[in-house]
Amino acid sequence: MGLWAQNVGVRGPSLPEAVRARAAAETAGVPEQMQGWSWATLDDFVELDELERVLVEATEQAAAPGLAFSVHDSDSVYVVGADPLGIRFRLVVNPGASEDELPRQELDEAAAWSRDHAPNDPSREEIADILNRQFVFGEEGLDVLLARMGLLPAEAAEGAEELDMGVPANTDVWSWLEAVPSPQTRILERGRWHTSLQHGDVAGHLLAAEEDTKRLMIDARVDPLVMSEVPDEAVSGFVIRSGEPIVFLGQVSTREDLWNDLTRQGVTLGQWAEVPETVPRDLGSTAAWLLSG
Repeated sequence: MGLWAQNVGVRGPSLPEAVRARAAAETAGVPEQMQGWSWATLDDFVELDELERVLVEATEQAAAPGLAFSVHDSDSVYVVGADPLGIRFRLVVNPGASEDELPRQELDEAAAWSRDHAPNDPSREEIADILNRQFVFGEEGLDVLLARMGLLPAEAAEGAEELDMGVPANTDVWSWLEAVPSPQTRILERGRWHTSLQHGDVAGHLLAAEEDTKRLMIDARVDPLVMSEVPDEAVSGFVIRSGEPIVFLGQVSTREDLWNDLTRQGVTLGQWAEVPETVPRDLGSTAAWLLSG
């Protein structure tokens, strides 16, 4: 996926040397209506970690908060916020359009940065709602985010077009997937991790568990020739919600693959945490523990 523009801005009347030294002769796609901010477009495309380094150096020199974003073919936008203390948050607008490995959507951190450095104080849920939407142009989705933070006037977000994904946001998309028939008999003998999950109006928990893949396939009476190509262990994904059946998402090689597959589809996830050893290892008890928290 190609790059369209990479921009760095700081709050202040002028740009620090860290940005001026990398600035192109003309800007492209900068949020010009951000009052009190100065912006530049980088003269050459850089890796995202280099973009972050430029931003950190700029905020240190300016002694002010800053933002940087990278627009990828107008499909998705990587946006990072910082202040003189360092990087504060990372988000991806239109995550479902990204072909790259995605970072964690740092919702709480973005809300905290906005509370510290922007006129508005959006909640993590309000930010998640924006990131769960699929915009025709990723930069228009960025305008919606910045307007919600109060950095752009409300009219800057008007007219942002969204794609018709064929499924209303309030539809329980997880009900289409396979429910686990007997969770009390599914024993999770190895590692277990959990995080929060939000997708449209659907909220719950994501559970990742290392399982013996071949044993599961034997139980499912899978052809032995197929089984010979399957690794011994994999990570199973489960969606757990109050009052709903546990949904099995299938198996992937690693927890990171599970994370990337879901965020690419617009699901917003929190931070991974390990399930305590004191929680019984059957899926039913693990789910009950998650719902009791």
